[in-house]
Amino acid sequence: MADYATKSRADADGFIAMVKNMEAELVHLTETLSERGKQVQYLTEKLEKTEGIIADREHDVYGLETETENRKKEIEKLEEKLSLQEKILQDCNDRLLEMENAEEKHQSDCSRAKKKAKDSCSHLQAELTVQHERNDELVKQLNDARDKIKKLKSSRPTNTTRTPHLDRMDTVHGCMSGPSDTIGYHDDDDHELCSLTNTGDLSQYPPTSQPQTVADILSNDLLSATPLASPESKKRGNAEAEKDSAETYESYFYKRRKHDDQRNVQPTQTVLLPLKQAAKGAEAAKDRAAKAKATKDRATRNKPAPSNENGLKFQPPSDKFDFKMDPTNAKTVSKQEKSDF
Repeated sequence: MADYATKSRADADGFIAMVKNMEAELVHLTETLSERGKQVQYLTEKLEKTEGIIADREHDVYGLETETENRKKEIEKLEEKLSLQEKILQDCNDRLLEMENAEEKHQSDCSRAKKKAKDSCSHLQAELTVQHERNDELVKQLNDARDKIKKLKSSRPTNTTRTPHLDRMDTVHGCMSGPSDTIGYHDDDDHELCSLTNTGDLSQYPPTSQPQTVADILSNDLLSATPLASPESKKRGNAEAEKDSAETYESYFYKRRKHDDQRNVQPTQTVLLPLKQAAKGAEAAKDRAAKAKATKDRATRNKPAPSNENGLKFQPPSDKFDFKMDPTNAKTVSKQEKSDF
C-alpha cells in the first residue's frame, strides 16, 4: 500500500511537473501568438497599403493604355498626312521640272526671235537707206528739170505768136502747132488743148499769171512753188514746200487732160511717180521697222517673271510664240518701181 502511495505521489509529481511545463509552454506560445498577431496586423496593414498601390497602378495603367490608343490614332493621322505631303512634293518636283524645261524652251525662242528681229531691222535699215538715196536722186532730177525749164523760159521769145517749128514742151503732150500728120498722133483732147494754148485762151483751166503757151504754164506753175527740199533743207522743215511743188507740178498734167494716155503723161511718170514710189517705199520701210520694234518689245514683255518664294506660281509660256517678223518677207523693190527710175 505504501508502495502504491509512493508511486501515486511520484506520478502526481510528474503530472504536476508536466502541467507546469505545459503552462510555461502555453505562456511562451501565448507570447509567440501575440507576436504573431502583431506581425499579422502589420502584414495586413502592409497588404492593404499594397492593394491601394496596386489599385493606383492599375488606374495609371488604364490611363497609359488610353493615352497609347490616342497616340496610335495620332500616329495614323500623321502617317496619312505625311503620305499626302510626299505626293504633293512629288507633284511639285514634276511641275518644277516641267517649268524648267519650258523656261529653257522660252529662252531659246527669245534668242531666235531676237536674232530674227535684228536681221529684219538690219534689212529694213538698208532698204531705208536705199530709199533715202533714191529720194535724194529724184530731188536732184526734179531740181535739174526746174533749172532746164527756167533756162528754156528765159530763152523763149516774149510774143504770143506760134511758130511752125515743134515746141519742146508741147511735144510732152503730143501737141504741135502744125498739121496733125506731122506729129504722128493726135486726139480730140490734144487738138482742144493745142487750140487753147495757140490762142492763149485758158479760161477753162485754173487761172495762172497770164501764160501764153504750155511751156509758160508749166514753168510758171513750177517756178512759183518752192523748189523741192534737198537733204539739207529737209532738216529746215521744207516738207510742205516739197508737197506743194509736187501737187502743182502734177496738177497741170492730170487736171488739164481728160484722158490719161501713156505718152501724154510721160514727164509725170519719169519724175513724179518715182518720187511717189520712193516716198511710199520709205513709209513702208518705216512701218516695217516700227512693226519689228513692236515685235521685239512684245518678245521682251513675254519674258517669264521671277518665281515667288515657294516657286509654285510661275506660269510657263505658251508653246505658240507670237512672232511674225521674217526678214525673208521684207518688201523689196519691184520691177515696176525699178522701171520707173
